[in-house]
Amino acid sequence: MRERLQILLDIGKKVPNEDLTNDYGSYTAMKLISVNYYSAVFSGVARHPNRKLEGFDGAVYIDLFAGAGLVKLSDTGDYVGGSTLCALSNSKGFDFCVAIEKSKERASVLEKRLSIISPDGQFRVINDDCNECIDQAISIIKEKYQKPIVLAFVDPEGMEIRWNTLKKLSDAFFSCDFMINVSSSGSLRVAGKLKKGMDEVKETFSDYWGEDAEVVLSEFAEGKTPETKYGEKIGTLGRRVGDIIPIRDNGNNIVYYLLGYTRMTAGGSQYASAFKTLNDRFRNMDRTAVTNILNHINARGTGPLF
Repeated sequence: MRERLQILLDIGKKVPNEDLTNDYGSYTAMKLISVNYYSAVFSGVARHPNRKLEGFDGAVYIDLFAGAGLVKLSDTGDYVGGSTLCALSNSKGFDFCVAIEKSKERASVLEKRLSIISPDGQFRVINDDCNECIDQAISIIKEKYQKPIVLAFVDPEGMEIRWNTLKKLSDAFFSCDFMINVSSSGSLRVAGKLKKGMDEVKETFSDYWGEDAEVVLSEFAEGKTPETKYGEKIGTLGRRVGDIIPIRDNGNNIVYYLLGYTRMTAGGSQYASAFKTLNDRFRNMDRTAVTNILNHINARGTGPLF
């Protein structure tokens, strides 16, 4: 963890921090470690010379909720690379990136920061709602590549992602891995409102869960968890290999789940074991542990790490 956190800090130092940032608790570092770590494993496979022999012509990263490119960890004041910077700074790299950010100000700052990370301009920032511009994003990728291998990172604050958006990505690119932030408590909270007859949240729930939203409600009532159900739904898109990684605040308080899924390939999708590796490494990690390690890295404290 110390090594991985140092990588995030080093990425953060590559870009100026006086502009806009996304501010979150230290637990966010575990999500960003996951992006950096898995994207390197992914790119190592996607950019291997054998892929060209198989007809693939590009490794592409798409970030649907890209933010400003830099995260300030509120517990320590440290700046670390945001998801897009963490992905593009992995040891293997990508051929191209599409980053989508709804906020005009954040999109502008992100573009400036990406130009430092990727001076050759192998990226495109779209200032729009990812649900509204997903067709544009797909077209941009298809104009550059005939048969790309795509990694999609989906990190909404709550339930802002529509199921149809993910389905469009899946339909467009046969070889497309997903890493998705799923807020279990958020889904259950909205489901509870629907149960009480608060129909104003019905559209949000239906957009998020898709055509089988009513079935999902019934399954929740029977005890199925949102993260398990979402994993099953990703499986219906042909991505059945992966893991569900809990990201903890403190103790057993889970802030959200990070789902990572890929297709089963002829080679057995061995690189998908990276998801299990992350799950195992985070098993005893929470906000306090990450904060303590960051304090040790920056000589802010000499107490026990755990």
